[in-house]
Amino acid sequence: MKLKKLLSILLASLIIMSSLSVINAFAVTDTSVSSGMTLGVPTEPDPNEVTSGDYIYLPLSKNTAMLVEYLGNDTKITTPTTIDGYKIVSIGDGAFICKDEITEVVISDGVTSIGEYAFYACHSLASVTFPETLISIGKTSFRANLQLTSVNIPDSVEEIQKGAFARTPKLADVKIGTGIKTIGDNAFNQTDILTISGYVNTVACEYAYKNGINFNSLGVAPVQPTPTVEKKANPVKVTVKNTSVNAKKLESKKQTVKPITVKEAKGAVEVVKVKSGTTSKIYKKITVNKKTGAITFSKGKYSKKTYSIKLKITAKGNSEYKSKVITKTVKVKVK
Repeated sequence: MKLKKLLSILLASLIIMSSLSVINAFAVTDTSVSSGMTLGVPTEPDPNEVTSGDYIYLPLSKNTAMLVEYLGNDTKITTPTTIDGYKIVSIGDGAFICKDEITEVVISDGVTSIGEYAFYACHSLASVTFPETLISIGKTSFRANLQLTSVNIPDSVEEIQKGAFARTPKLADVKIGTGIKTIGDNAFNQTDILTISGYVNTVACEYAYKNGINFNSLGVAPVQPTPTVEKKANPVKVTVKNTSVNAKKLESKKQTVKPITVKEAKGAVEVVKVKSGTTSKIYKKITVNKKTGAITFSKGKYSKKTYSIKLKITAKGNSEYKSKVITKTVKVKVK
């Protein structure tokens, strides 16, 4: 089957060259196919390929597959969404190459990429519909489609590769969506009547002006809302160890203890003392370091008793984790 594809490419190239006097769009000899044949289309079939009805497909995973080749002769085609339980996510290189009988193609939802030469030299193809799942349109995939007059590239498409719609002499209207990031060299070359419709702040506008193609502005591309991501719970853990200070030493100098340990916090950690109901001046002389949670007893006279100090520990979180507040009570005995 792959050898058949190679012969089809060569035949298409010869047909194009023999039509030089009829179609001005092919005034320049087409050499890209012959130079890329061995790269674009493998010469040996993959042993894992499976034939099912009008298609050959290649499983890519347990539930996805790529269309490798179309074996039928229908004029209007809608590519299958599934084959033998496999979801079709890709149109392979040269899958529909040189299928002159095809006039209309609808590519099914779920397809994300169209390979090189996929619809190359389908000379009767006049209509193609792309799904909103499509991301990439491959190199020379629709080259030399002589009857194609218009295409609508959906917002999902990010890439139109080199020569994708080259040598399509009747292609007059192309609408390119908001998602486009890359348009390859000569993607729409030698289509003199072409007008690209797109948004002024996208690659489509830049490509049109750079290549002297008529551009129809659809305005400024709407700003896509940033998707909301559900943050994970903060795994912060706080442990408390009751401790003590010496009353005699406090009469001459301050003392600091660190009774809490914070582990697995996501984001910065802040520790503050929660105001208590007492109005004792002694409690006001007890301070807490916001970063470390260390508790300092200022120099002075203290009654020999246990002081209960309520702390609020906040792990502030980040782009992935939520913030979390933990309240702990530390008991410090003055003895």
